[in-house]
Amino acid sequence: MNKLESLPLYWMTPLTRWKLLEELSSWTISFENDSPECLYEFERLLNDYALREKLQHKTGALRDSIVHKVLRSVDERLS
Repeated sequence: MNKLESLPLYWMTPLTRWKLLEELSSWTISFENDSPECLYEFERLLNDYALREKLQHKTGALRDSIVHKVLRSVDERLS
């Protein structure tokens, strides 16, 4: 299981207990409360996290560049 799948599971902890079963080629997640609302919330959290990861991947270098330029500018002004 990678980071992408694990965080939404931990975020589900306040809503329901869950169990993760590792099989040979897959993982099975079961929720104590498997109501449609609970499953919807898990899918929402997973999709939100996946979107954040994609945005981070696509914009990470640009954000790092901006941060470095700002820090360099601050350092130059303080020198």
